[in-house]
Amino acid sequence: MAHIDEHTLELLILEPERFPEAERAVLTAHAGVCAGCRAVYEDLLALHGHLRDSQGQATPSLATAMQRFLGPHAVVRLTPYHPHLQVPAGGSYSGILAAMAPESMSHEGFETVATYASEVNHILLRVRQDASNRRVKLYYHADDPLCQLGPVVTLPALDADAVIDDAGRAEFPIEAPRTPREWSQAEALVAFPVCSAVRAENGTVSVDNTPGHAYEVAIESSGDQITLRCSDGPSMPGIRRAVIWSAEGKAVLIHLTSGRGVFPDPAPGKRIVVRLYT
Repeated sequence: MAHIDEHTLELLILEPERFPEAERAVLTAHAGVCAGCRAVYEDLLALHGHLRDSQGQATPSLATAMQRFLGPHAVVRLTPYHPHLQVPAGGSYSGILAAMAPESMSHEGFETVATYASEVNHILLRVRQDASNRRVKLYYHADDPLCQLGPVVTLPALDADAVIDDAGRAEFPIEAPRTPREWSQAEALVAFPVCSAVRAENGTVSVDNTPGHAYEVAIESSGDQITLRCSDGPSMPGIRRAVIWSAEGKAVLIHLTSGRGVFPDPAPGKRIVVRLYT
């Protein structure tokens, strides 16, 4: 078989249960006999082992306390991860560095240009760019299942927001490609929903707040439009964004003003899920 791509090898390490047993056996067997794939696989194992071992070492006490009180329902900062600078002496990351090199292109035209990691908890974001078609793909992973639910990634340098789907992926266009060095100097932010609401096919709305929050949400349908209203208490941050998911798995990101917005209904008369972010 052809070489296994970097993302598949990473999923084989982080989420092996995602693959059927027969497929997992084939991938594991190939990684055991192919020198190139084995090198990348072993370096990915070392990378994630190092990330887990170093969790919180460089995190300010205040940030750690905030995460302890707020849980995952806050904004998490991701910084560029530079293996050649951050691993212990003698660590081998040749496979990762090769995979991140500008000349390392996939058959789709995408190259890995950056890897971001969080300090507080084990969140990893891989960035791949297709310079010719001016598109970016994101690959997201978090150990905590709560951090896998509805993350929205913001790249301030691009003024871009990306909704991560259930498979941990997102793709969006960019105005101009950036070099790996430019990517390595940027940062990313991950926001998690503080509240979710479901509009059933009959129009009824059910609301599920995360612990420590008590938002009231109203979803009103009129023709092919939706009016969303979110009210909060005096000590709670206001809702600024919402992501609407249709039953087909399509997501629409909405920016709200004073917790209110009017926008096209992505699935008139059907069930939708709305996740809200501060």
